[in-house]
Amino acid sequence: MLCGGIYYVEGEPAGFIIGEEINDTTFALHFAKGRRKFKGIYQYMYNQFANILPKKYTHVNFEQDMGNLALKIAKASYHPERMVRKYRVRLAAS
Repeated sequence: MLCGGIYYVEGEPAGFIIGEEINDTTFALHFAKGRRKFKGIYQYMYNQFANILPKKYTHVNFEQDMGNLALKIAKASYHPERMVRKYRVRLAAS
């Protein structure tokens, strides 16, 4: 089941985050979007959301960086336990 939150700054929507449980110990953050005018909103949302998750989640999966270098650098700044390379598989025409 998806869950998430909307974050406000002085009554104005500043960003939101959506995720779901992958298994008993891992929660995946599928999507986060913040407004540029609120500097630091992504860091704030990630921190606040992680702090309200039940303690049973020992891992938070930020999913893929979609080839975005800035996002890859930001995710690496959290010192991940590991990063997994994504591959695409296609059936070859016969």
